[in-house]
Amino acid sequence: MRIYLRLSESYKKQVKITKNSTFVSKTSKTVTLFPVPPFLKNPKCKCGNKTEFMLEDMSCICSECVNKPLVGVKLKTENDVSIPLTKYTIRNIKFEWSVNNDRWYTVYGRGLKPRNWNKFLVKLKDMILHDKELSLEVDYDKDKKEMTIY
Repeated sequence: MRIYLRLSESYKKQVKITKNSTFVSKTSKTVTLFPVPPFLKNPKCKCGNKTEFMLEDMSCICSECVNKPLVGVKLKTENDVSIPLTKYTIRNIKFEWSVNNDRWYTVYGRGLKPRNWNKFLVKLKDMILHDKELSLEVDYDKDKKEMTIY
């Protein structure tokens, strides 16, 4: 059956849209910079300065150190979701689904079983960034409260 899937209103308040900066060099190497999470209290860079970014390996870096090895690159900034979206991190996310956009039912991320996780996570990220609903082909097992997504 075809359904519409969206984030629950309570979870929309928790997820934030952040700006991620990516330095793109003339070669094919890219470095993604993430904002420092609020639970890290005053992290320091290796040089001792205040951390302004985190790298993909979760190391802290200041703006002076990030520019040293990246000569001749251009900075690209784009919107991103404030939490990583993986099949493990979406387990506790509360979603709502509907057959005809009339009555909405609750399903948690642990109840979603996509056939192709990578494709689903890309669609999920796009849904969050653009605050829209997904239209999906699914089978729903009412007893197990599991939704198989095709």
